[in-house]
Amino acid sequence: RRERDAEVKDIRESFEAAYMGAAGSGMGSMGMMSMTEKKSAKKDIDDRPDPQPGPQVTEPLLRSDPDPTATAGPGKVLVSGPPAAVWLTAESLGSSDPASVANPELPAVFVFDGPLLQRLSLSANRLVFLTECLADLAATRDLEIHLGRPADVLADRRVAVTFAPVPGFRRLEDALGGSIAELHPWPWLRRPHGGPIGSFSAWRKRAR
Repeated sequence: RRERDAEVKDIRESFEAAYMGAAGSGMGSMGMMSMTEKKSAKKDIDDRPDPQPGPQVTEPLLRSDPDPTATAGPGKVLVSGPPAAVWLTAESLGSSDPASVANPELPAVFVFDGPLLQRLSLSANRLVFLTECLADLAATRDLEIHLGRPADVLADRRVAVTFAPVPGFRRLEDALGGSIAELHPWPWLRRPHGGPIGSFSAWRKRAR
């Protein structure tokens, strides 16, 4: 181990000396090294272990999305009647939330989902962050905060809400049913498509 550390130290010092010597000449660092130093540096690189491949991901959705429309949510506002409040989810806490912007005169409602919080065991920092976001919103509009199940709290109210691309929102949407009077699109930078997402280049090509 000591010999290895000494070899690495010698290589580092050789590179540093080469850079210092080349500073005023414009020559590359390798050009300032002796043949022995070059061989030593090459040997150190050659002796490095080969990278090991990680576990192979076989998730079919990485290759294609059978229903990109369902993944992305509505492309326009879906209206079934006048809302009485704006339902804020954890994904829509902000002044630019589409449902909030469209209904500035309505009170906003946020529900701390008790059973969900117990399952997630969120950190204190995360809970403080959510509370601070709500405090900011309360300074600009009427805001109600509840603790319970969203489907129970909102059962008798018609609400406007922004679609959230998370599994939990779909379950709540189904549970609320007719309580959703306005469903606003999620503000995507690029709407999801049905192509592969395992490669950024392939995803970008389809997204254009």
